Amino acid sequence: MDKIENRLKEIRRIHELSQAEFAKRIELTQGTYSGIEIGRETLTERNKKLICLEFGINEEWLLTGNGEMFSPREISPEGKQLLKVFDKLQPEGQKEVQKYADERLELQNLRKDEEKAWNEGLKDT
Repeated sequence: MDKIENRLKEIRRIHELSQAEFAKRIELTQGTYSGIEIGRETLTERNKKLICLEFGINEEWLLTGNGEMFSPREISPEGKQLLKVFDKLQPEGQKEVQKYADERLELQNLRKDEEKAWNEGLKDT
């Protein structure tokens, strides 16, 4: 992959995001992001950093195509085991696992929001 534009498309493909969804995640308009992806607009330093942070991308890979796509990070033994199992699943099984994980995360975030609202309500009394 020789162009940064192609690497941006690859990140979107892996995350199954439209240009509009990707742009929203890095706080850009779809039009601006589209311009970047086709090479008409320049990818700013700020946007490079946001992409790397938001999607766990190795900045060297994003800029040059060298190295691993994803930034290395410490994965727990349980996470490593889960990745091994996930890699063995067929695509439809992987989608089911992803859907379940997304639902669990959404539930977890709702509970955090409810707990925060409850605690703030207690402060007001």
